Amino acid sequence: MPVYSLVGSVRAEYIIAEGKPVLRLRTDGPLRHRAVYAGVGEMLFHWVQEGKTQVWKFDPSMLESREVGAQESTSEEGASILTIELGEIIPSAGILKGRMEGVITATALHVDVPLGQDVWAFFIRSPWFQLRPTFGKPLLSVQHDSSQASATAGPTAVGGIEAKVTLSGSQMKGASLTLKRRLQSASCDETIGQAKTGTQEFTWTPVMRNFDLCLVTHGSMNQNQLVDVMTGLGAAIDGGLFGGGVEGTFVLCDGPSIEYTLLLKGDAGFLRHPEDQTEVKLSW
Repeated sequence: MPVYSLVGSVRAEYIIAEGKPVLRLRTDGPLRHRAVYAGVGEMLFHWVQEGKTQVWKFDPSMLESREVGAQESTSEEGASILTIELGEIIPSAGILKGRMEGVITATALHVDVPLGQDVWAFFIRSPWFQLRPTFGKPLLSVQHDSSQASATAGPTAVGGIEAKVTLSGSQMKGASLTLKRRLQSASCDETIGQAKTGTQEFTWTPVMRNFDLCLVTHGSMNQNQLVDVMTGLGAAIDGGLFGGGVEGTFVLCDGPSIEYTLLLKGDAGFLRHPEDQTEVKLSW
């Protein structure tokens, strides 16, 4: 796994030792860490109000964690080495949009340094398996007067969704089928299809990318650094005086870490939009 470090004073190395993933952190002097935590971490990118201005911030945190042991040693050159054995590395997920706002979740390490800057390592890895969607209920249905719209959905052979939307009656102008994503505090909607009359079929394909990156950082990051990271992961970024922004919405990849809702919405005119929805899970 390639390592991209934003910490000049820490040289990081990801290796496989005796069949297990290991992260080594080399520093000129001891880190003097208090503890090391491993688990699932979150990178939150958001704007906060400070006085009369808005400030972009990067906030790392652990969503699930446990304290793990770390072996300290000294190299022949006198550098301090902190060796940390990792557990299972789960697939990452991420949603980024607008002015570089969003969330990435990934397997993470947090090195707690009470008298210095903490060190964070995020292991951003793509899924290595085919996804399989399951649905909370097989049929969605909305009604207005004598008109009705219904949708059935099922899995495709490549882990996507195939849906069929049927309209009957003349009191409804149409219906739309939308897949809603939520990852922690980030969310985005994707329209699968819009039907105007009769029966129409639609297909949704999950976002799948191939990436493998160990990102090492302190508890701070600027927008330009994030732009470099996200561009390397496949995001299209518009340049700008204030750090640029994401073209549309960037989904790092789909997978089990994201919560999905399939929404059927009818259009009966004059703000009348009856809805029905169901939970969708993507697993392997």
